[in-house]
Amino acid sequence: MSRDAEHDIEHDLEQKALDILVRLESTYGKRTLRKRNSPLRVLISTILSQRTTAKNERAAFNAMWSRYGGWAAIRDADITELTETLRPANYAPTKAKRIQVVLAELLDERGRSGLSALKEKSADEILNELTALRGVGLKTASIVALFCFGKPVQPVDTHVHRVSLRLGLLPKETNADKAHTLLRKLYPPEADLHYSLHVALIRHGRRVCKSVKPRCGICTLRNLCDFAPRLEDGRP
Repeated sequence: MSRDAEHDIEHDLEQKALDILVRLESTYGKRTLRKRNSPLRVLISTILSQRTTAKNERAAFNAMWSRYGGWAAIRDADITELTETLRPANYAPTKAKRIQVVLAELLDERGRSGLSALKEKSADEILNELTALRGVGLKTASIVALFCFGKPVQPVDTHVHRVSLRLGLLPKETNADKAHTLLRKLYPPEADLHYSLHVALIRHGRRVCKSVKPRCGICTLRNLCDFAPRLEDGRP
């Protein structure tokens, strides 16, 4: 394929991506990022949020903070006691260990203000530093980079990943880690845009483009979707 042809394909995909964003914002509203001022809280909350509901994550975090009242106390807590405290969030044993490991690395090496110092760094530097922490993946790091530091990255959870694949924004079989890079490059480097897109894709995934029995008949993106025609034709 010639470079001109590749450029045309990239341009068409970028235009489709922007069309999808406009359509999603007309359906779910345009969102403006309001940066969170506690990156360490966002980091720990995101670890708690994995494979559970927002309600359960909040319940677990509030129970943990009520019992210990500080990051150092959580780091030094009895692991059995901490695990029981985090039960509402599901997978409590794994999350308790992960949280204590992350807090030990951060508090021992950087002190409480360590994450705040990241605000002067680039998106790539922030992602690299956070993913260097044991138990912190690219999605968690991207949430902190976007929500706390206003960096133009796209956190890819299960909804963002599924909807983006079905729409054809990502090549087939693209895994979640690769999706972070591709979606970030596909859209302009604007934090508000990535935040609005992130929220809209999650809402669309929960309400319409569900994992099982997607509601293609009411989907506002139907004529932009690669998946709906295959589903109707009975094709994989």
